[in-house]
Amino acid sequence: MLGLGRNGASRLKNVIAANRGRVDVRWVVERDENVAKSLVSQAGLDDSKTNVIKPWLWDTVCKDDKVDAVVICAPTATVNMVRRALQQGKAVMCDRPISLQTAAILACYQTARDAQKPLLFAFPRRFDPILAILREKVQSGAIGQLHSVRSSSCYQPPDQDEVIKGADGIFRNCVAHEIDTISWLLGQTPQSVFATGFTLGNHDKQLTSGKDHVSMTLRFSSGTIATIDIRQDQNGNGHHLEMTGSQGILIVDPSHPEGTAFHCVTKSGTYIDVVKRDSAAGHGDQEFIAATSHFIDVVQDESVSSVTVLDTLRAAGIAATCKESQKSTQAIAQATERMVRRPEVLLQEQLWKECAKDIDGNNDIFVRQHLLVYGHN
Repeated sequence: MLGLGRNGASRLKNVIAANRGRVDVRWVVERDENVAKSLVSQAGLDDSKTNVIKPWLWDTVCKDDKVDAVVICAPTATVNMVRRALQQGKAVMCDRPISLQTAAILACYQTARDAQKPLLFAFPRRFDPILAILREKVQSGAIGQLHSVRSSSCYQPPDQDEVIKGADGIFRNCVAHEIDTISWLLGQTPQSVFATGFTLGNHDKQLTSGKDHVSMTLRFSSGTIATIDIRQDQNGNGHHLEMTGSQGILIVDPSHPEGTAFHCVTKSGTYIDVVKRDSAAGHGDQEFIAATSHFIDVVQDESVSSVTVLDTLRAAGIAATCKESQKSTQAIAQATERMVRRPEVLLQEQLWKECAKDIDGNNDIFVRQHLLVYGHN
């Protein structure tokens, strides 16, 4: 594992518990070795079997023949680190897009294809059981034609080193996740975007490469309007989601004392369900654990990756468009037109044929027309 996140001890412990007997953690890669060793101990791992090293020794992990797969959770991880692991025959999971640049993402997928190893950009929120219920309700027409989506999310800010090195900042670490979540729930791709943002003051302004509070408005071809508010704040984490349709409302409320509550209000009545929170897991860990378990299934040929090349390109490309909108202070009314075909990228052997398979089953006109290749490099 490269990077353990803010809830390192609980995350590591719960991932092992959820996959007992299926995996052993051979390496933990962290900048602060003393902290990492303490987390390894707290997770109940045998420190004689789990080695702790610093990130600049990453090649040692990649060359270890006893390692089958790596899980990357560090915001400062690079494309080269992903590709190096794949080239050495390791399956790779990242908990976010490694970049917002299409060429970089495609390079990773091309390397995975050449190595014939799985590559999963996980988008852990897809593995939230409440969101799975919500998606089924929306796509089955439980609330009729969907009119609007309102999402409000709070993430803890990255530490200073991550801010300095994370050139895409909040847009890669947070916005891409929200874009993927909304697009996945609706089964659609945004057609136009507008984003604005400002700095709340959580970071040294001389060190930040962007904002720590961003609000976006997305319009879909179906007429649905989505408003997304994201902030990075030391005071907490959480995701609130509300979807309004012609025949009812769906609400996801994380403030319920026992867990996350799901409300479905229609003319025929009100339905409430609560997914209880695991008291031993940190915020977001349950989704991460489920994503990791899915990744292990893929590595062991027990499942097919639920996140496609197309999904990753879409989330990263639209997040990059939002970043551009925020920077220019202009709405991008034809956001999809900014996704252009780049011949030098499209010629990457069979990769786009694989994308085309996804496109054939996708009714999204934008996807068919533009193949979701973002023009910035």
